[in-house]
Amino acid sequence: MEKTAVSPPLTTEGFLQRLKRLRTSIVSDLDSTISVVEKTLRAKEGGQNSAAAAAAPATVSCVQKEDVAVLDAVKKAGREIKRQLGEFERRHFAIQFYVGLIESIGVGISEKIREFRPVSAETTQQALFEFVSGASHGDDFCLYLKAGADLNGLFEG
Repeated sequence: MEKTAVSPPLTTEGFLQRLKRLRTSIVSDLDSTISVVEKTLRAKEGGQNSAAAAAAPATVSCVQKEDVAVLDAVKKAGREIKRQLGEFERRHFAIQFYVGLIESIGVGISEKIREFRPVSAETTQQALFEFVSGASHGDDFCLYLKAGADLNGLFEG
């Protein structure tokens, strides 16, 4: 039976190095290719029949449909790369945001939760009375209900 070697997980530093090498490679290849295409098109433009070029006062040279199709395909691939990198960025931003949020809340969150007390029956009853009598629009009463009003106390007293 043949054993397959298990590679160790990629470290953050290793990942960042690979990402930078990839960027350098893509940018370098793209710059090189653009330079070659530009020189080729300029050479074709200047190398066309010079007598015909002199006779026509304003000629416009056009590229082939296939060249435009390649350009569109590269543009589409660029959008896909941006989309994938955007997903990567959003995922890591969300993770970092939540880690920062948890750290900023600190250790004392459990004490705050334990200290929570429901809105008293008296306060709830007063807000209900103001709402029913038309003295308020019921905003306080709704907030008390959402926050956890002591509804049992309303019936008891």
